[in-house]
Amino acid sequence: MSSVDRAALEAAADAYLSAVLDQDPSQLPLAPTVRFTENSQEIQLGEGLWCTSSREPAPRRAVCVVDVAKQQVAMLTMLGEHGEQSLLAVRLAFNGDRQISEIEQIVARSRNNLSSLFNPDGVDGERAHFREHLPLSNRASRDELIAAANAYFDGIEANDGSHVPVVDSCLRIENGLRTVRREVTGEGFAAGFGGGQLGVADAISSGRYDYITGIRERRFLCDEDRGLVLALAFFDHLGKLTSVNIKGVGEVELPPVARRPSSTQLFEVFKVVDGKIVAIEAFLDFFQYGIKSGWPVESGAEPALAAG
Repeated sequence: MSSVDRAALEAAADAYLSAVLDQDPSQLPLAPTVRFTENSQEIQLGEGLWCTSSREPAPRRAVCVVDVAKQQVAMLTMLGEHGEQSLLAVRLAFNGDRQISEIEQIVARSRNNLSSLFNPDGVDGERAHFREHLPLSNRASRDELIAAANAYFDGIEANDGSHVPVVDSCLRIENGLRTVRREVTGEGFAAGFGGGQLGVADAISSGRYDYITGIRERRFLCDEDRGLVLALAFFDHLGKLTSVNIKGVGEVELPPVARRPSSTQLFEVFKVVDGKIVAIEAFLDFFQYGIKSGWPVESGAEPALAAG
């Protein structure tokens, strides 16, 4: 039994993408019992995105999270699908024989209920702050990384950003679209979907997310060297509200996807420096209400002994 080191885990993410683009799972070191889910459905490896992927347009990786202690790696990337742009977020887990035992991915595609939050052109390559390794003095522990992500989610549930450890300058990019601290054009909720000109904490406190009724199945990967924590979770929307009361704006009608029961599945990466969230990158899509990940929440439990 042997573990996979940081460099090999990151290389495995790139090798996975290459195999997907070649539509050839046999390129991968697969465990005999490997499980594969796409958009929360367990399907045969080689189906789903494996049948529709293309090398045009050329892929652009947004972020890679390496969790050596859990022997897992995750990646967010834009890739081609029948020549169009789609977004892939994938988590790979390795067993003690250095084989891939778990593959979990979501694929976000352009369609009507995602049109206001889908900008694959905005995935312009891995941003420097996600690549950089932090000095030991600036790193957070695993517990601190997870606490920062949970504080963000708890703040959204409570419509209160005052206790979220985030710097004012933090940018949040969702499906390639900047959803905070940006110029807003047009009117209505969709024009400033994530908060518009507000910062992360102020957007959370504005009442804009009142339609989100809960955030569940939270699981985490931690990359302490880079100060990254990946959260895999679901945002539930009961669909009871047709509008939200946004501070300083007033009553604003919600887009159709938020006015109907639905659940958002997401991979959301937080960069944490000196205990503060300084950058956020997420890929997400909307699915039927109450959808489950297909993976036990216990699989997100922390290892008894962190490696390396």
